[in-house]
Amino acid sequence: MLGKLMKYEFKAMGRIFLPLFGALLVASAINRLFIALDFTIPKVIGTTISSSLIVAVIVVALILTIQRFYRNLLSREGYLMFTLPVRTDSLVWSKLLVAAVWMIVSLIVVMLAIAIMAATGDTFTSMMASLKEFFRSLSQAGFSGILIGIECVLLAIGGLFSGILTLYACIALSLFVGKHRVGFAFLMFIVINIIGQTILGILAVSVDLDSLTALVDNMSGFGQVQTVLGLCFLFELIAGGIFYVVTRLMLKYKLNLE
Repeated sequence: MLGKLMKYEFKAMGRIFLPLFGALLVASAINRLFIALDFTIPKVIGTTISSSLIVAVIVVALILTIQRFYRNLLSREGYLMFTLPVRTDSLVWSKLLVAAVWMIVSLIVVMLAIAIMAATGDTFTSMMASLKEFFRSLSQAGFSGILIGIECVLLAIGGLFSGILTLYACIALSLFVGKHRVGFAFLMFIVINIIGQTILGILAVSVDLDSLTALVDNMSGFGQVQTVLGLCFLFELIAGGIFYVVTRLMLKYKLNLE
């Protein structure tokens, strides 16, 4: 059933994303032509349009992530969603996975659009040379370099999931109030960030810096990197787990549809 929910979610969001992606790539290609021909006024207009579309893609990705969760699960559409023979976990995971995929695709499309506008023979050669040098460095570093590269990608994905779950938890906590849920969710987002910063501050103060410094100094460079990446991933895992549990419990036991 999770697959069917995700398929429906991909189609619903794709109706908005795909035309926007197409418009951005076409505008970037046309602007690249204006830049190559050195048409001043069309170049300025094209750059403005392309930049606006890039911002639009980023903003739409964020808004749709919030909107799809809120409208489908907390508004009147929720009456239909929660009558389906699926668990609450499946509803949350379908939203989470699809939103994460579309955000990653949005980032790739934005990077591609920027590359199209900036691409010339020289810049393309430089980009290829930089990529070749990067992979050569990883190869020289052996298994450790490849492992660190994979871990950085996983850390970025983990941060994305944790960020989306933060938004979901804030929206779900708005079930505590009957009205002004959007405002309450925004307030919860601020409160959660303040609490998170406070906890990190307390942990930083409570740590024995001398012992920590001695421990780090006894590690190899690879070990130090692994420790930092491991701690960051652990923090994302704990935060994401907490926000997921909050979201699930609110939807299961405090559901109050508008």
